[in-house]
Amino acid sequence: MSLGANFTIEVWVKPLAHSAEQAIVSKKDPGDDDVSYSLLLRDGRPVFRASLGGIEHVLAPGNINFALPLDQW
Repeated sequence: MSLGANFTIEVWVKPLAHSAEQAIVSKKDPGDDDVSYSLLLRDGRPVFRASLGGIEHVLAPGNINFALPLDQW
């Protein structure tokens, strides 16, 4: 699995509760546990996380108070 190329992930979510971490989409290299990516909600905030060679990179909204509204698309 290579994350070197550009790609887009688009989803519609309707969270019913905010919890520590809820995975939306994730992919893992079956041959290498240190290569993966995921789009998740962390305390209601959208977060993209990629692990490359065991080093984790996290992208999240700049506003730490931003959370998706509950029970809405």
